[in-house]
Amino acid sequence: MRALSVEVRADSRVLVRGSGEVTSALLQTLAGLWEAGEGRVVRPPGDGVLMLPDRPYLPPGTLREVLIATHDTSHVSDDHIWKAMRAVQIEGVGDRAGGLDVERRWEDILPLEEQRLLGVARILLAAPRFALLERIDAGVGAARAAFVLTALQAGGIGYVVLADEDEALGREHFDAVADIAADGTWSQKPTETVRA
Repeated sequence: MRALSVEVRADSRVLVRGSGEVTSALLQTLAGLWEAGEGRVVRPPGDGVLMLPDRPYLPPGTLREVLIATHDTSHVSDDHIWKAMRAVQIEGVGDRAGGLDVERRWEDILPLEEQRLLGVARILLAAPRFALLERIDAGVGAARAAFVLTALQAGGIGYVVLADEDEALGREHFDAVADIAADGTWSQKPTETVRA
């Protein structure tokens, strides 16, 4: 990407569109995993940003352990956990799992869509300043992705969605759209000036 310079305020909602290779490279760069090239990425300290890639990793364990980002799960009430799961419409996962404290191998029993939605529920519970979501509409469908983005906004969590060029998310969920072309050129515009 050529001279890409974007500042995202804590309450911003930004859509970044590009080819799969471009958005994947951007996610890896933002996560600190891509060191090729030059430039600078400044992120909030500590747990200020949580990322949800295309394929989230859910370690074996209880649902409570998967959803709460720390080893000490006692500070989060059951009601708060169920509320986060309801916010992304996956409370049925807890019922099928036998509750919050039954150990499971989640990748074996949950389809990818529910794995990704568990990742969003985890973000809601952790309440970072930002969430970085890779191709959320492709993973859960446009209607459910819109519901997820509404839940993040209601939780006061700013977000950046990395999407394919032909994403189907509505502009009402974003303040700005940045388009990155295959040759590295890019543009950013407020959503009211962007055509679908």
